[in-house]
Amino acid sequence: YDDVTRIARDPEHFSSRSVSVIPPPDDTEASLLPAGLPPIQADPPVHTWTRRVLLPWFSNARVAAYEPYTRQLCRDLLDGFADTGRADAAADYAKQVPVRVIGKILGIPEDMSDTFIEWVRGVLEFANDAERRTQAQVESVSYFLTEMEARRSGDGTDLISEMLRTEVDGAAIPDEFILGTVALTLIAGLDTTWSALGSMLWHLASHPDDTRRLVEQPDLLPTAIEEMLR
Repeated sequence: YDDVTRIARDPEHFSSRSVSVIPPPDDTEASLLPAGLPPIQADPPVHTWTRRVLLPWFSNARVAAYEPYTRQLCRDLLDGFADTGRADAAADYAKQVPVRVIGKILGIPEDMSDTFIEWVRGVLEFANDAERRTQAQVESVSYFLTEMEARRSGDGTDLISEMLRTEVDGAAIPDEFILGTVALTLIAGLDTTWSALGSMLWHLASHPDDTRRLVEQPDLLPTAIEEMLR
């Protein structure tokens, strides 16, 4: 514990700027995202202010405000395939939930959901396919740069618009830091969440006794949710 704590507090020797276990095959990502993915790929003082800007969007109160939309979204997705009696739990449900919730935070229209899923998959799941990975990076960055320009003088309430209006030490946040933070929000918010949802559904599908128990004892749901998240 002492060693880990010392390392975490010593960015001079243990920087968060580059944390990839396997280095990317080329420098495309570095050229497209010159600020990296702050705050996770940032050292103090950049880490301090980028974290401070992003944190309110994921506070308990803000997350609670997303809940009604998320619940209705889940119901609508289930209604979309309930009558057919079957679905691909990953593609038709687990992957659709986080991309639309994060999309709402970023001000992305719902009809872009499948496009964003493919972009995130291209970046994270196809590390050995340089062409697909590069295409996903270029297309996603180009989209957000265009959106940033379109929202720069607007009054939107999404994360991108708010960051465009935010000042740090009396100056506007540089575009490269906004772009990196948006990319982090998208990548971290999608892959981790759809993987967790998929794992939960896989567990219930392969353990019918657990599913039956939850149906018969719904008061166990909070405990089951906490355990599966853990």
